[in-house]
Formats: sequence, structure tokens, C-alpha cells
Amino acid sequence: MVLLSFLWIQLTLFMFTHPIVLVVKNLISVLSLSLSLITDTELTQFQKDQMEAILGPDWNPFETFITNLMESFEEKKPDPFENLNSDNMSSSNEKVSEAKLMFNIMKQKNPESLVIKFANFLRSSNDIDLREKCVIILNKLLTEDDLCTWFNLSGSTQSIIKSVLLDRISLEASDNIELSYTVAKMAASFLPDNSWPELLPFLYQCVTGSSSNNYTKVSAFFILGILAEEIGETMVPC
Repeated sequence: MVLLSFLWIQLTLFMFTHPIVLVVKNLISVLSLSLSLITDTELTQFQKDQMEAILGPDWNPFETFITNLMESFEEKKPDPFENLNSDNMSSSNEKVSEAKLMFNIMKQKNPESLVIKFANFLRSSNDIDLREKCVIILNKLLTEDDLCTWFNLSGSTQSIIKSVLLDRISLEASDNIELSYTVAKMAASFLPDNSWPELLPFLYQCVTGSSSNNYTKVSAFFILGILAEEIGETMVPC
């Protein structure tokens, strides 16, 4: 309001010293600036509403968010019919851009709630495809930027994520390389400092336990293989 009042005073003074055409042009500029300020305010509120919906109890906005965000991570292939579907493409690109923007906003503003949302989704979702996408995004969220987001999480949230990932390995009834890779990548950073002491006993049990299914055993061997290659000299036998 202070800025708009100042602009209005400047415009009034301008009217007494300049021709009407210039006055009209200046008036248009003032109105444009006013509209941009209003739009910025609405966009901020829109982002807040989006964040609330994504992190809220309803899974639908979160699932849509995951799907759109994954598109932003994937390389787009040339579409020979793109010009024929320009309206649909524009709408789709806008949703993908919004999802990427919201991901970065929540990563900065509320990483704790975002990570917990991913953990709860991995626990409860029966959709294999969405779970895999969720793991891919979680991997990016937790392991990029030198684990910056991870170290900004509380100890309890870190424990929840570790527990959920290991539970998921035990429960998966299909091959999920992304899940195994995420665990291995995190473990390569944590094991040298003994920050994940329960991991190696868990993997040993997965390999030798009679109750482990083939997918669980494959995941355990996959993780151990990556760890042996990356931090083999620092690994301590169970």
C-alpha cells in the first residue's frame, strides 16, 4: 500500500507538467505494477495452498505431485506431433514446472514434513509404480548436495526413513533397483561413521534368512555389492 500511494502521488505531480498522452502511458504503467503486485501475492498464496494439499492427509495431490515431478527429472524425447497438441503440451509443461518449483520450495521451507510424507507413502501405498517414483525422488532429496537435506532433518525423522527403507526391502514382492540403490548410496555415507549400525545385520539376515523372498535377497546382494565397491575397506563384518 505504501508503494502504491507513492506511485499515485508521483503520477498526480506528473499530470500537472506533462501532456495527456504521457499521463495515460504512465497510468498504464502504474496499473500494470499494481496488478503484478497482486499477482505475486496470489501466487504466494497459491504456493501455500499447493504445499498444504501435497503434505495434507489426502493422497491424491501427493500422487499427482510425484507423477508431475518425475516428468521433470526425465529427459524429454522429441515429439513430431507436438505442434498438433500445443495446448495440451503447454498445460502439461506448466504442471511439471509447478511440481518442480514446489519440490524446491518444500525442500527449503519444510523438508521435515516432505520427507515424512514420502515415508508414510512408502509404508502405505500399494501402487508399485508410484512407490518406485517415490524412491527415486526421495533419493534425490536425501543424497544430493552432499546430504544437505538429510543433515537438516531431526534424528527421529532420520530414524524413520532408515526404518521405512529397510521395511520396504523386506516387503517388496518385485524387483526395485531404485530402492536398493537409494539404501546403498545412503549407507556408503553412513557406515564409515557407524551411523547406520543396524544395516549390515539386516542385510545378513536378508541373505541367510529362510523367510526372505528372492527379491529381498537380490536387493541385499545388490546393496552389499555397491558397498563392497565403494567402502569395502571400512566395512566391519557382522
